Amino acid sequence: MKRLIKRIAASFTICVIAGNLAGTAEDRTKPRQIEGIPSFDKEYRLGPEDLIEVFVWKEPDLTTTVAVRPDGRISLPLTNELQAGGQTVIQLQGEITRCLSRYISNPVVNVILKEVKSPKIAVLGEVRKPDVYKMLQKINVLDAIALAGGFTEYAKTD
Repeated sequence: MKRLIKRIAASFTICVIAGNLAGTAEDRTKPRQIEGIPSFDKEYRLGPEDLIEVFVWKEPDLTTTVAVRPDGRISLPLTNELQAGGQTVIQLQGEITRCLSRYISNPVVNVILKEVKSPKIAVLGEVRKPDVYKMLQKINVLDAIALAGGFTEYAKTD
């Protein structure tokens, strides 16, 4: 089985797109876990295109859903722009609370990760559908090839 995986890896170029490269190298190599997605780590760091909801208790005008921009920043009322990429939900929640405390006494802020969109994998080579795919869970080489529709008749599988 290991020989097959090595041969498959040699036949195909599979690379992770740097949609979530924030943090240390150790952070990037740890598996990620999110509620409802068992293979993700609870210390997930936000990345580009992730969708978050910012809820401010008793302040409906400040409650909003926002996507993390490609530069890793978000725009919110009263806080202007904040760096969200590379932060955990808890870290971002603290940053928003700190910014809002200049305008509101004792703000209660909750940040909810609504949709994970940043981790992606590119599958190229002799597969039926070479493309960039979203990684919603931990994936190995064989899963990536299956996701891309399997081998073409020209692939060297031996």
